[in-house]
Amino acid sequence: MNKILLFLFLLLICVSGLTQTVWNRSDNTALRKGNKAYQSEDFALAGEYYTRALTINPQNEKADFNMGDNLFKQKKFKEASTQFEQIANQSKDLKIQADSWYNAGNSRMEESNFSGAIEAYKEALRRNPKHTEARYNLSYAMQKLTQNEQNKEKNKDQKPEKDKNKEEKDKEEQEKKKQEEEAKKEKEKQEQEKKGNQEKSNSEQNDNKEKPDPKMSEEEVKRLLQTLKEEEEKVRQRYLQNKNRNNSPSNHNNKDW
Repeated sequence: MNKILLFLFLLLICVSGLTQTVWNRSDNTALRKGNKAYQSEDFALAGEYYTRALTINPQNEKADFNMGDNLFKQKKFKEASTQFEQIANQSKDLKIQADSWYNAGNSRMEESNFSGAIEAYKEALRRNPKHTEARYNLSYAMQKLTQNEQNKEKNKDQKPEKDKNKEEKDKEEQEKKKQEEEAKKEKEKQEQEKKGNQEKSNSEQNDNKEKPDPKMSEEEVKRLLQTLKEEEEKVRQRYLQNKNRNNSPSNHNNKDW
């Protein structure tokens, strides 16, 4: 009986080991195909193979790490950062942890998340103080963060000046508009005055046409006086004739009653 139980136990161990070997071979095959597609820059296909490898063996850290690199190549930086951070927290290998935090920092740099990148590079250096790339990128990220903050302060200081310039520009435009309106009114006023003067001039010309010219030459004055004198003489002669006629004897016979 004991021999039978021992035999079954050994058989179970062999079957389990064989199954694990088959799984390892299967997920490693998917990993190799994924790496080949990655090198050919067929990142979509590489992602499918890495996903297949992780489905077969979720503990395959190489497939997990390469999945993060594949996301980075597709410019899915936020997803890549999350993937690398997850690997760093799950792995017990300090080298994998350091490299994962380093790649997480690079992903955050692509998103201009400089403060997040700085923290990731620090985590990488805590796992591996000799990580040269992490040390260099940490210095660069700190420089970019300082520069970014200085630019923000500069823009903040320049904002009132910008608003001031806008107010001055608006004021100049209003003043220009006001001057144009005044010039327009002045032009209309001048046109009205010009029109009124033209009408007045026409009226005076008409009056001049109707009235005779009061100026007379000396010869014309003499002739006029002579004519008046002759007229007066004629009137005087007629008056004398009428007067003499009334004083002469009557030609009528007086009737004797």
